[in-house]
Amino acid sequence: AGVPGVEAPAAAEAAAPAAEPSSEAVAEGSDEHLASLLLTLARLTCSNKICEELVALGALDLCLATLRARAAAPVVARPLLSLLSALAGNDEVKDALCAAGCPA
Repeated sequence: AGVPGVEAPAAAEAAAPAAEPSSEAVAEGSDEHLASLLLTLARLTCSNKICEELVALGALDLCLATLRARAAAPVVARPLLSLLSALAGNDEVKDALCAAGCPA
């Protein structure tokens, strides 16, 4: 039961883990779209549970990779730092930021 003409993905493909974020992948795309996404995530990150879930999904690694790749682009850097600040509201995230060499 599905959409006619559309084949469902195989179970192995559906269960495949997501690829690790890379600075090359972060460098692609529109700065304005990325900035909008970062700002939206920063605004939604209002509780410890959300912070923990985002970090578990790899948001911290992606933010740090994006910071390294796009630090010179203010349109991206500002919302990125807002997201890192929101994530750092969680003590465990602060520890992870310090361990990664990023001042909290």
